[in-house]
Amino acid sequence: MNDLASLLKDVNIPELSRTIEKGTIISIKDDIAEKFIKDRNNNPPYFVTQKFRNKGLEKKGYSANEHYWMFLKTYQKRGKSGKIKIVNRSSMKSGQSNRKPHDYHQFAHLSIDPDHNRCKIDKEGLWKSELPRDQKLDKQYLNNFGPTSDDYVCIDPQAEKIAEHFLNLDRRKNETYD
Repeated sequence: MNDLASLLKDVNIPELSRTIEKGTIISIKDDIAEKFIKDRNNNPPYFVTQKFRNKGLEKKGYSANEHYWMFLKTYQKRGKSGKIKIVNRSSMKSGQSNRKPHDYHQFAHLSIDPDHNRCKIDKEGLWKSELPRDQKLDKQYLNNFGPTSDDYVCIDPQAEKIAEHFLNLDRRKNETYD
């Protein structure tokens, strides 16, 4: 997918540099995620914390230091807030022990779209439903991000389905019943 990024850089379309397209997957380092991705109590997800990474190092001898996140809506860089709608992807554990009721199951991107032959999303996984989707990332980080960034992964081939799934979940949470 890096070939696509280099082609986009060569084309140099100004509009592409002003937005981050819906379905864009980025790999955010856990140190950055720990600072900006929070729940309503202002706590980061446990799996991005230094404490979690240290436990992984002690227990297994290694620990992930980044996770995949997908934009559920196109982000306009001209905004001042840095507020985004994103969802996190997790690799599927054996026996699907990490699957929750509203998670979105997905196979490796190559099995969905042959153009993803060098895609980093090379495992079966879950787009997770339990984290809040409204987040605020550093504005400078978002302004500097684009298809040629090191953090860029790809555009998800199922972006529309995934976005619809999660945005509909948000609507259901806000419904009231008499």
